[in-house]
This record gives sequence, C-alpha cells and structure tokens, in this order.
Amino acid sequence: LATALAARTITRNRAWRDNATLAATDVLVVPRSAKLQAGLAIAYHLADDRDAAEPAYRKAIEIWPDYAQMHFNLSQLLLDARREGEALPHLEAAARLAPENPQPWKSLAPLLDQAGRVEAAFDAWSSGIAADPGDVALRLNFGRALVTHGRNDRATEVLGALVADSPASAEGRFASAILLELAGRRTEAVLSYSNLLSDPETPARWRRRIQSRLTELSRSAGP
Repeated sequence: LATALAARTITRNRAWRDNATLAATDVLVVPRSAKLQAGLAIAYHLADDRDAAEPAYRKAIEIWPDYAQMHFNLSQLLLDARREGEALPHLEAAARLAPENPQPWKSLAPLLDQAGRVEAAFDAWSSGIAADPGDVALRLNFGRALVTHGRNDRATEVLGALVADSPASAEGRFASAILLELAGRRTEAVLSYSNLLSDPETPARWRRRIQSRLTELSRSAGP
C-alpha cells in the first residue's frame, strides 16, 4: 500500500509543475466536468496557448451550455483573433445568462453596432450602464454612438448626465466638448477639444477622434 501511494504521489507531483498540466491531469480523471474543462481552458488562455484554450472552452460550454463565464471568456479569445462573427453569439449568451455582469454588455454593444443591429446595440449599452453606472467610459461610448446615428436628443441626455456626475474626468471633459458641438457653440467646442488634445493625460486612443472633430469644425467655419 505504501509503495502504491508513493507511486501516486510521484505521478501527482509531476502534474503540479504548472497550472495547465495540473488542469489537464484533472480533466483526464473527470472529463465530463465543466468546471475542470473551464479550469483547463483558463490555464491555457493565461499561458497564451489559444489553440489549446479554444477547444477546452468549447468543451466546457458543450457540457454546460449555460456557463456564462465560459461564453464570455471564449468571446474574448475570439475577439483577440479578430473573429468577431464567431464571438457575437457567445457574448449574447453571456449577457443573457448573467445580465447583472457589465462586462459582456460592454463588449457586445459595439459589436452589435458594427453588425448594423443599432437598436440592439443601444439596448446593450443601456444594460451595461444599468449594471455599472460608474463606468464613465461606457457612458461616453454610448453617447458617441448616439451622436453617430443622429440620436442627438438622447445623446444630449446621456452625455449631460455624464458631465453632471463626473465633470473633471477625461470622459466628462470629452462629453462636454461633444455637447458644445451639438449645441452649435463651435468656438467653445474647438477650445474644449484643443485642451483635451494638448493634455498629456488624454488617452492616446482618443487623439485621432479629437483631431478629426477639430478638422471638421475648422472646415465648417468657412473662410
């Protein structure tokens, strides 16, 4: 008995050398466990082995179709691989199964918008904000999307609430500049956008958009 237990200990010690090996060993013992398949998928994902992570995620979902977190995790892996069309149904499933979690809504809304499902995208943004009212970036993105689709009244409401709640944040200042532009206060809007552009704290991902608005406002001013 002691010899058998010692052999088992040696085998198990090898499995503990890293998370992926441990998870793979456990899956061999209980292959129909969604939790163990999920653990294996996450271990591979964290190790940046996406080719191994994807089938493990899919196996976990096959075993437990209502596994919201695995739908979301798989969607992120697919989005990283620029497979948006495949990611979309998994994000929809994650949002449906865990509506109180803001993360699926945040990823889902822009994807729906890109797919031309504008009303569904607006509903997703609204659901995300309801789940996490403090996410000022999400509120800014919703407001910008509303402007893009010509829903200026609703955009003014959403962005106005953001400015009221967080006027000093970068998101609040960006929202304020958009509101000035919507109100036809071109000179003030240009100043607000320019201040954002000159601020080193302004996120790099915004700079091209801000410069685009400044260029457009300059053209609309005429000679």
